[in-house]
Amino acid sequence: MKKSRKFLPLILMGIVGVAVIIIGIVYFDFISQRIYEDSTGHLEEIYGQVNRSFGIFVERNWGLLDSCDDYFALAEETDGAAIGDFIADKKDYWGFSEFYFLL
Repeated sequence: MKKSRKFLPLILMGIVGVAVIIIGIVYFDFISQRIYEDSTGHLEEIYGQVNRSFGIFVERNWGLLDSCDDYFALAEETDGAAIGDFIADKKDYWGFSEFYFLL
């Protein structure tokens, strides 16, 4: 009996130690999963905002270019100075600092 009483605190400390390790592992997994879900949610939100902003930017620029398509076709037949005057007039409206044509 005396030997079993000596080992009883050691067995209890071993059980408590194993329980603490198991709880630590489960808690670590829970926290890791929570951080992953939060990070993923934030990245998806940021990606969605960037996607919407870029879509608006591209749509606006295509709209500006489409609105000038007929004018450029007519001005091409006349002279290049008309295109330069048109761009100088529209530069502030379009929000561009410079406008370049690549040939």
